[in-house]
Amino acid sequence: MKKRSYSRGLTVTTIAATLLWGFPVVVSAEASAPDNTGTAVQNSPRTADVYIDEAVLEESRKAAAEGRPRPSITVPLAPQSDQRPPRATTDTPKRTPEQSQKLARENAVARNSVSTRDSREFTPDRVEPRAIGEEPDDNEVNACLTRDAENGFGRVYNRFTFCRRDDWTLEFFQVSPNRPPEYMGSNTFNLDLFAKGDDTLRRARVWAKVQYDSVEYDRRYPWDEWFTGPDIRLSLMAECGAGLDVCHASPGPATMPFIVWDNNHDWFSWDVYGHEDAGVGRDKISFSDFYMQAWGEGEGYTTIGPRAESERREMRCDSGLDFRAGQQKACIFNEVIPRLAYGLDDWEVREVARHIKIAQDQPNSTYPKLTSTDPQPRDKRIPGRYDPGNANAPGLHRITPADPEYKQNRDHKDGACFGTGPYKDLYVDLGLPEPPQQGVEECDEYPFASTLEGAGHPEWDFSVRAVLNFQNSTAGGRLGIYYFDDRILRYDFSLSPELNDRFYINITG
Repeated sequence: MKKRSYSRGLTVTTIAATLLWGFPVVVSAEASAPDNTGTAVQNSPRTADVYIDEAVLEESRKAAAEGRPRPSITVPLAPQSDQRPPRATTDTPKRTPEQSQKLARENAVARNSVSTRDSREFTPDRVEPRAIGEEPDDNEVNACLTRDAENGFGRVYNRFTFCRRDDWTLEFFQVSPNRPPEYMGSNTFNLDLFAKGDDTLRRARVWAKVQYDSVEYDRRYPWDEWFTGPDIRLSLMAECGAGLDVCHASPGPATMPFIVWDNNHDWFSWDVYGHEDAGVGRDKISFSDFYMQAWGEGEGYTTIGPRAESERREMRCDSGLDFRAGQQKACIFNEVIPRLAYGLDDWEVREVARHIKIAQDQPNSTYPKLTSTDPQPRDKRIPGRYDPGNANAPGLHRITPADPEYKQNRDHKDGACFGTGPYKDLYVDLGLPEPPQQGVEECDEYPFASTLEGAGHPEWDFSVRAVLNFQNSTAGGRLGIYYFDDRILRYDFSLSPELNDRFYINITG
């Protein structure tokens, strides 16, 4: 048996089998009964009829036995049922929304799962994110499915993309009415999973396939490795674990013999939906999870014990009112820390990037200076920099001009930059020594006016600095696009702070 390149999957005793000694199924999707080309798989609620040429299967067996490359097997009709089998899972323990959000954030910190989006992505002429299609985007799959995804947990590439590659082992038993099940061997395979959150519906699409030429058969009797093992039918299906009142998944399982999975290049997909009526707050936020199930069954086979399951990954769905038309419903993968990056080497925003870096790293050197009413001595406290390992690192929260806090931020900024506005007296001799040069510069503020932690926040400090006006405008425009593309929800004051989206700013270069 081949040695595996990695072994971080799951071994689950799930299958009892009255093992078959015949050959598997065969050829044309239109065939309705066996003929001289092969044998039909019996219809069941879990699978459609699928036929594959017996000669092709025989050649594949011979090639495998002789160590030669095996011919590709084409499945003429996707063997995936619209019907789902009876639910066979343990529902995820009921959690409050706050507990779900806390768990996702702690998982992200423990795994150092951080999504850093370069602000250069977010230009007015950028290509809009591709809509979810029937097949995953090859470039996205290749970017995500690296060794970082081979760890059981998987990889949250960003808030809309998740992937995982792991090993699965199913153990098989021969059963008899008069004696205990007898262990007959196991089938092991690599499973690739790729998932995309949708920004038009409250769903995530989950694709899965057995990695080509990854199936291994470890049988009690050597001849079973070439006959019985490859003929066993494997079923794969995505499931939602939070309970049917919160979420559901569709369609049903994809079912094929192991030998077909092993020669297959096609993805099979399922959609996992988060129910709006289970949501809380203005945006109907709901939390659920998703995972893969695997089992083997078919004519003469019986499942004993639970189905094999992958680790469960968290997702959040919303019906955000502050997004553009057509994108007011979405699901994201929330076990990741969202960060927006500005580059010191980016000539379009480098003065803004330099200002933020100074504010984060040397807050006491920034304007405005601490007021005379502040307890002395103390350091300025400016949030927004991610602290690895700290699930409670103070971040930023999005607000909009419709929130009164937005105007408060602007008024305090004007007082510190220009000595104007209702709060100008607070910043006498504390604000900028010289206001920005009119027509050339603008007053940049950090944290941003579009965040709850901006200049008007009573518990946080802020920084102002004169920067070139076009750089300030560019940085602000990118921030606005980032809010939409990374699905940063507007702060909901009816919810606890823990339930509101928190993001960070990272300076690179």
